Amino acid sequence: MRDDHLLPLPELDTWRNDAACRGHDTALWFDPTRQAEGLAICDTCPVDDPCRIAGRREEGIWGGVEIRSSVTTVQTFRCDECGQPFTRKVAAGTRPVTCGYRCRQDRNLRQAREARARRMAS
Repeated sequence: MRDDHLLPLPELDTWRNDAACRGHDTALWFDPTRQAEGLAICDTCPVDDPCRIAGRREEGIWGGVEIRSSVTTVQTFRCDECGQPFTRKVAAGTRPVTCGYRCRQDRNLRQAREARARRMAS
């Protein structure tokens, strides 16, 4: 089978060839005690945008920005609506406000009634 009609595929990570970090120890971007050195190199880099895009799901320094993992953990919370404790798997830094569908539905109905009452009063 002939393949002379196919276009050559571009190299996917050609930006890495122009990166200022090329040839440096990768620990500069992943070891917290050495990241200041890595950031100094990033400041001189001409390809920080594609680097940041490439590292958006990784940890470390990518494109001059520190990217942290969004590790999920199982935590226990108290529902803002019914006050009952509940357990939920959540990403770091987030917090659910209700224990489930029923409490959200009750809250939305209550807020709709309150908004309707305010409209009627004005």
